[in-house]
Amino acid sequence: ILELGRKTRLATAAQRIALRLRDGECVWPGCDVTADWCHAHHLRPWHRGGATDLDNLALVCTRHHHLVHEGGWNLTIDVRRRVTWTKPDGTTWLTDSGPNRSPTTAAANARPPNQRAGPRVRRNPAQPHAHAAR
Repeated sequence: ILELGRKTRLATAAQRIALRLRDGECVWPGCDVTADWCHAHHLRPWHRGGATDLDNLALVCTRHHHLVHEGGWNLTIDVRRRVTWTKPDGTTWLTDSGPNRSPTTAAANARPPNQRAGPRVRRNPAQPHAHAAR
């Protein structure tokens, strides 16, 4: 079952598998944190009536999840699964969704703020993540 409505806040194992297949990794432009280390983020927040349905969820890593909840950023995904991140000042980045996503606007080619430069140290996916069920 991929559509839970308001029955539960946390994504189920089946939803996380579907998110892994659909998004592949954090949906932030240029972020390569794998699905195993991402949170299932409600696009319309749970506390504002958002459902725990696949079309209202997206994979985001811890850093980018904090940008949404604490940094004033906004994340939206349209019906074609294009991801738009909007800074508090209105600047946006737009990408296609999925493991092979690519920037669809010139703005997406720029490194978004708080994106690390240089090589990324990968976590060991065999070790459980404290927030993997989010």
